[in-house]
Amino acid sequence: MISSRLPTRYGRGRLGFAVLLMVALSLITTISRPASRAMLVPQSLSLCNIFGVRCALPPSPVAVPRTVYGNDDRRDWYELDYTSAGDAMAGRLLANSIMVHITRADLGAPDSHGIYRILDDYADSLRLGPVRNMCDGQKFLRQPRLGYCSATLVSPTGVITAGHCVPDQKTCDNAAYVFNYYVTGHDAHGDPTFPLITSDDVYFCKSVSTMYATGGTDIAHITLDRPVLGRVPATYRKTLVPTTPGQKLMMIGFPDGMPAKVEAGGTVTDAGRSNGFEFFVASTDSFGGNSGSGIFDADGMMIGVLVRGIKGYVQSGGCTVVYALPGPRGQEEITYVDRAVSLVSASSGHLPATECTDSCVHSNDGECDDGGHGALYSACDHGSDCADCGHRFPSAPLPHPPQPTPSPSLSPLPCPGVVCDGMGDGPCHCDPCLLCPTPPVTPPPLSAPSTPIAQQLTCDFERGTCGWKDTAPWTTRTSSYPWTRTSGGTPSIFTGPSGDHTTGSGYYLYTEASGIHSKVHRLESPHFSLQQDATLSFY
Repeated sequence: MISSRLPTRYGRGRLGFAVLLMVALSLITTISRPASRAMLVPQSLSLCNIFGVRCALPPSPVAVPRTVYGNDDRRDWYELDYTSAGDAMAGRLLANSIMVHITRADLGAPDSHGIYRILDDYADSLRLGPVRNMCDGQKFLRQPRLGYCSATLVSPTGVITAGHCVPDQKTCDNAAYVFNYYVTGHDAHGDPTFPLITSDDVYFCKSVSTMYATGGTDIAHITLDRPVLGRVPATYRKTLVPTTPGQKLMMIGFPDGMPAKVEAGGTVTDAGRSNGFEFFVASTDSFGGNSGSGIFDADGMMIGVLVRGIKGYVQSGGCTVVYALPGPRGQEEITYVDRAVSLVSASSGHLPATECTDSCVHSNDGECDDGGHGALYSACDHGSDCADCGHRFPSAPLPHPPQPTPSPSLSPLPCPGVVCDGMGDGPCHCDPCLLCPTPPVTPPPLSAPSTPIAQQLTCDFERGTCGWKDTAPWTTRTSSYPWTRTSGGTPSIFTGPSGDHTTGSGYYLYTEASGIHSKVHRLESPHFSLQQDATLSFY
């Protein structure tokens, strides 16, 4: 058999001649390899069509790693327990931030209704079981294998993945990044079911900046062809915070190109001091296709990107099983995600914050294009691209003279200083920024507003959230499900609307039912400071 100790870079690929040759060799001999972390480059020639095999994937490394440590902790979306805070967090990340890298050729084109049909009538011969000759009783035998790598949305147009997944612009030009590739259940035949994948769920790589060193840092920042709307990007560490041995981790990605899997059983085994904290080592259950998977801490913060590991499928009685290593003796290598910070500007092409001016040209890139004083990524200076910033904190001084005082009915209360118009990181609606007066203007009594409250609270959510935001409950942080802006049907099967009831095709806000009594989902307006309870009507 092929040595189970063969270290390799995570990737997925076509069934080419080299792969078929290795399968044949595995039946008659043992191939020894050094124990160093070998990086396998994609083959330049795929001969799969000569053998009559459908080329569902791009050129692949010769060997593809797959390893589990102890129990196989990989779970599908429908297997998550949404009454558990950890699983609820994983579900939110999966629905909002986790994207699969699929080649444009494999994805194909949408139909006349804007729906991608690649998963309809998926060929049995291309499912995991037949392709890998898996033994009966192994997991996920009927699942498709579409993914090439895994990726995580970190800003409206920014995606972080492994550097070897997108080493150059040529690979970028052929890459699609897709939401909604996860299993919702099974049909009467035992085949997995999926949410629809529409044109709104598919994005393409516009540009890439890659940092890739064999055995070292391996990370890339992708700029998408357009902003992602209606989803919440993951937050990631922009400065180095070393992990600690034994620290629990969660990984979400696409092992062996299958639909998204949540793996929350991994732990840190080496924080990476010896390599200068370029990467750390962990016991995640990682497979080919997991390259680029986001690694999250217990709070849902992205702290790393899976890049390398050891091989672990083995033969057993003429078929294939997952190689399970005993205990948390992890050997999967994870690049610290702060390494991506230096790549962001190079990938997106926008100016550094200090060079930005009062314009909208950099809106929706996820960066606070700050032209004056204040904290980057969290404060919005007057004369800047506010669409990516949000409220400016009181401690940040005004860089420009005050402008005319806006109508009190449009100002957030209490006034924090310089503010945008509440649209958040969406289309550019807030140049110039609104200046709050000093001292703050006291709003008129609620009994006689200058504009009817119902009119001021109205929002169709077509161009953003109008400043409405999901916040923690008043007393304890028990909310497990955020208010989310979306279009089309909600992710949960057989629940929620199938579309915007006002227009039939627009955007709306929704929240999942908690399943437990007394859960509180608080939705807060930036424009009002009510002194008494008010009732809002929801569909």
